[in-house]
Amino acid sequence: MAPEDLAEECLKLLIRRNLIEVTKLKLNGSPKTCRMPTTTWDVFSRAAVALGLFHIHNDTTSPKSTIRRLADYAGNGIHPSFYYIQSLRSYVSFNTGIRESSTKKTSKFLDALVSRRGFGLLVVLDLENVYKPMLTETLGKLLHLKYLGLRRTFLDSLPRSVGNLPFLETLDVKHTNITTLPSSICKAKNLQHLYLNENNFDTSFKNIYGRSAIILQTLSGLFIGNKSVVRSYLHAILHLRKLKLTFYSKLAGGLADWISKLKTLRSLKLRSIDEFDRPSTLELGSLETHHELLELYLLGHLPRTIDVCLFPPNLKVLTLSASKLKQDPMPMLGKLCHLYCLKLFRNSYVGERMTCHAGEFLELRILKLWMLEDLEEWDVNEGALPRLRELEIRGCNKLKQPEGLLLLNTLKDVVLINMPGEFVANVERDLVNAFVKGITFPIAALPE
Repeated sequence: MAPEDLAEECLKLLIRRNLIEVTKLKLNGSPKTCRMPTTTWDVFSRAAVALGLFHIHNDTTSPKSTIRRLADYAGNGIHPSFYYIQSLRSYVSFNTGIRESSTKKTSKFLDALVSRRGFGLLVVLDLENVYKPMLTETLGKLLHLKYLGLRRTFLDSLPRSVGNLPFLETLDVKHTNITTLPSSICKAKNLQHLYLNENNFDTSFKNIYGRSAIILQTLSGLFIGNKSVVRSYLHAILHLRKLKLTFYSKLAGGLADWISKLKTLRSLKLRSIDEFDRPSTLELGSLETHHELLELYLLGHLPRTIDVCLFPPNLKVLTLSASKLKQDPMPMLGKLCHLYCLKLFRNSYVGERMTCHAGEFLELRILKLWMLEDLEEWDVNEGALPRLRELEIRGCNKLKQPEGLLLLNTLKDVVLINMPGEFVANVERDLVNAFVKGITFPIAALPE
């Protein structure tokens, strides 16, 4: 079992034992955010702090013993001369303070942590939302570092010494200003999870080609604009579990051949664009043999008619955008027996009528219809969508009152955004009538 799978099983076990509560779910129904119940937290946190397992630092608390894990809410770190951080394994910043002030304090702390004390025991360094922390070449002294999180830091570049981290497994530079990776990254032989910021393949990804590329499990935020490098580099990467790519439409054919070989994929997100960054043709081969693929996002023009063999059999989350389908996709998509969430975004369907028939979408819980500008009629037959709980309709200005909406008696939330006032009024009226008749029905949200 992969370490990620083992961690997920441990999390599920804690949830079943009510030691952890799930506060928010992902679109596929798995936990997204969790918390400890108050009574459990009161008991375990005191014991953990007393044992030095972790410390929550703010402006009013100081640790009383050596600590291994530090969660910093104050944004100013802990004075580096204090003896109790000499065995620090994990530093996670929840910095929400003023940019300049908190950044200087955090950067000063990090610089002292690395350069003066040389704490090579640090395994996790997560600086998400810390504004432009000053990372110097001394970062390379953290020889045991496995996780380097720099998401939303607005950094412009990485120090070259990041390639000196022999055990680095995760590098996250998503939502930064970083456009290239240093050539030294090729020495990070254990890199498994790479989150980029739409980096160009030619200037970045070729630097990690080799053994580190072969063991990659996550490759997210990569932009590909050259056909030759697709043939030269990508075909060596066969063990990906999560892939998110943006590419020019002319490369779709070669990419489709490579993706057909990625049998361990669990999440696949593809954006096909032209030279002006507009959605373009998306050629995708059959994913019928991708049994582990659970989440699929496709932006680009699909064939006029699509067949169920285009999609993986165990798919749970499907998002279509700019597909320009002219034939009603619901009869085909309704055959995906494990589908939990379906999102049809702008121009995914350009027809005028859509129908959900009885016996279709048996497991669907979430349905979102966004900016289907030509859609006029949506019919829901009795027996369709028997477990739907959330419905969101946004910017479908020609859509008339959905036929059969009141048949969806499992709904809990209906969200209407940027819809005509008459449409909203009709939906609200029907919902009120449903309540009067004693039918269990959702709360209708007002338009934005």
